[in-house]
Amino acid sequence: PVAAAATPPPTGGRVYASPMAKKLAEQRQIRLEGKGTGLYGSITSSDLDKLAAAPSAAPAPKQKATPVPSGAAFIDIPLTNMRSVIAKRLLESKTTVPHYYVTVDCNIDKLLALRQKINKKNEKNGPKVSVNDFIVKATALACIAHPEVNSAWMDTAIRQYNDVDVSIAVSTPTGLITPI
Repeated sequence: PVAAAATPPPTGGRVYASPMAKKLAEQRQIRLEGKGTGLYGSITSSDLDKLAAAPSAAPAPKQKATPVPSGAAFIDIPLTNMRSVIAKRLLESKTTVPHYYVTVDCNIDKLLALRQKINKKNEKNGPKVSVNDFIVKATALACIAHPEVNSAWMDTAIRQYNDVDVSIAVSTPTGLITPI
């Protein structure tokens, strides 16, 4: 879902404000604009009274999601210029800078005990549960809790999916498949 920020910066450029001023401005629905009395023109919480009294320009238009067909399983979130630049820089970094990956050993004794308990209970008439099943479930729950992770880059928007589909590559005699 797309919601416009309560205090979007004016189109003329970035507005510098202290964290407290930003929070108070959001609570009071005051638009942060112009220069403040803080360091390098930063807006401080004491500047908010002047901003509240000053007539404000027309509110910035709300950012709207791209209309999608009824029943679509995703939302397209329009890209801001900043997000677009960040994505390009990340891609450039990923393709030109050497990377390294970290692996971590985890103590999963409690998970293994739970797995054994479930498998013993379902021994005669139920499917066996693997460690991988727990990992897939945790991944799906994380995607539900943090929907921005369950997204795809679409050049002009970020497509945020409503459903979570976890696919695991499985080796078969005819090659790898990734059933969902």
